[in-house]
Amino acid sequence: MKFKYFSRNIKLRLVSSFLNRIATFATIPFMAIYFTSEIGKALTGTLITISIILYFFSNLVGGYLADRFPRKKILIIGQLLHISFQAGMAICIHPSIKATALLVPLFLLNGIANNLYKPAFSAIIIDSTNTKNRKDVYTYDYWLINLSLALGTTIGGLLFKKYFFELFIISTLVLLFIAIMLNKYLIYTDPTQERIKKNIFLDLINNYTIALKDSNWIKFVVSGATIFAAEFSLGNYVGVRLSQEFHTLNLGKFELDGVRMLSTIQIENTIIILLLTFLITNFSKKFNEKRVFVTGLLMYVIGYGLVASFNHILPLLIASLIASIGELLYAPIRQAKQAELIPNNKRGSYLAFGALSNHGGSIIASLGLILGAYVQSPWISFYIISLGILGTLLVWSACYSNKEKQLKEVS
Repeated sequence: MKFKYFSRNIKLRLVSSFLNRIATFATIPFMAIYFTSEIGKALTGTLITISIILYFFSNLVGGYLADRFPRKKILIIGQLLHISFQAGMAICIHPSIKATALLVPLFLLNGIANNLYKPAFSAIIIDSTNTKNRKDVYTYDYWLINLSLALGTTIGGLLFKKYFFELFIISTLVLLFIAIMLNKYLIYTDPTQERIKKNIFLDLINNYTIALKDSNWIKFVVSGATIFAAEFSLGNYVGVRLSQEFHTLNLGKFELDGVRMLSTIQIENTIIILLLTFLITNFSKKFNEKRVFVTGLLMYVIGYGLVASFNHILPLLIASLIASIGELLYAPIRQAKQAELIPNNKRGSYLAFGALSNHGGSIIASLGLILGAYVQSPWISFYIISLGILGTLLVWSACYSNKEKQLKEVS
């Protein structure tokens, strides 16, 4: 399905999310560099760790709010808070002010506000699509995520050193524009609103207890962690190993060392996704969905598993190509299947809980770095591929083992 045939809500969600991510990727990832220069590596590391914990729990609270209150209201209020804290951060980093002591709490509050409305933002796609067009919508969303990542990090990298304050001001204005557009044009009727219990804290816990009792959802989340760990290993074990073991190439005046090889792999992945997403997605529609899904998953985990062992440019690029194509095959199907597993009245909560896949994947990938200190790289490849195959079996069981599975209401 072409973009022009999507509903207004879907178009608005895709475009606003795209602009939101550009604004975020152009500023927030560079805060670690900024804080390091201001407060040192140790305090910056501690701050980032605290932020990850706070963002995870604020995401859970955001999921609860999205299921208990009108999602558009949560979305707009969260965005206004996000804009306020982003503007505050801009003032704090102005060269003539440099209020680092105030910048730290604003940085944390900014991330918390962003995560409070993220589940409501994510639920819009599920609420506004059906099983026929959902995969197509997620394909566009997936492509736009990668495009926004490329554009945002490029813009941030070019402007960070000399124009970081101006970059923050522009990103704040972009966020404000998004909020105005959503408030004016988003026509939204929540599918289900549950009654708020007297004890909100106990209600929040009970809300996620329901998700914990859903065996298919738990298998889906755990499988995500074991599968995502394959790509996340690039930022952990693979990056360290390449910097130490990669056979440096001298290409004229350009020296391709391990660090640059890692960047080359990531650039290759981005280019493939941006150029081939729609071509491969349309081609895969000719085949059985289950086979495409499993084939994509296996290509993904085996490709990145092999990257963990190879030390020469050609094998590394081929393995990365296999992983990237596998990602294009499985990712939109996985997102569409995720929507089918989520009860209608728990969409915000389930999506927030599903973020554990990313956190779990990061932990599993970091364990690979620890194991790498004791075993050789082929064993790390075995570790990554084995966990990926386990994840494939789990997600297959969650999505396809019950042929009669339908959306359900959970109370």
